[in-house]
Amino acid sequence: MKLCSILIIFVCVFASCDTTPKTQTSQNNSSTAPMDKRLIELVNLFSEDAGERGRNAFQEMRSRKNIVDELVALRAQVEPTDRLQPEVAFALLKLGHQYDANAAIVKSALSKDPKFKDFAADQAALLLVRLIHDGDANPLGDLLRSADWADGALAQIIGDEASDQLMKETTRFLEVLSKEPQSLRTKIYGMIHGSDSLDQDEKTVIKTRLQKIDDKSPLFAVAQELRASPALL
Repeated sequence: MKLCSILIIFVCVFASCDTTPKTQTSQNNSSTAPMDKRLIELVNLFSEDAGERGRNAFQEMRSRKNIVDELVALRAQVEPTDRLQPEVAFALLKLGHQYDANAAIVKSALSKDPKFKDFAADQAALLLVRLIHDGDANPLGDLLRSADWADGALAQIIGDEASDQLMKETTRFLEVLSKEPQSLRTKIYGMIHGSDSLDQDEKTVIKTRLQKIDDKSPLFAVAQELRASPALL
């Protein structure tokens, strides 16, 4: 009987030591839950491919009933410097979720000093170009400002997109350009020239538009500067 009593006391004491709340255990299991590999593949593909494969990846993401919650959860599972941060942000904003906040994350990746592992500035620039082409003019200024330190692939992207915007939206392009210092504008003109994206007919059309800008317009000085720059040689 004495031995039995001792065993009963031991069991009771051991049980009382397990004070871990059930809710904490549940949270720990949630934080260590395996990541959805297929969702990661879709996010990567949509970020990297602006063509049919990327569109198909986006459609598959949209077909998921709780896709926004899944993406938010995925982002919380990875490190703040993981490349999935801007990629998930891009997917979320295209889904209409917290557009401005997620666009800010994508813009932050367009940096001279990389903020996300294995995600270069030129990759961020291509995402911003896609936003511009989808009707969001705000990223244009961010893209042009990166000309101050850009080279290589990024410089080519800037030159190509600046040429495209100059041809399609001449006045809007001048408005954005006019807010930047002359030293930066000069670099942008050089990148437009270096991209060789405009043919002579397009340059002629642009020059004609620039010439028609009234001398009392706040855009007049920049228009004349651009007209005489290497960009339109």
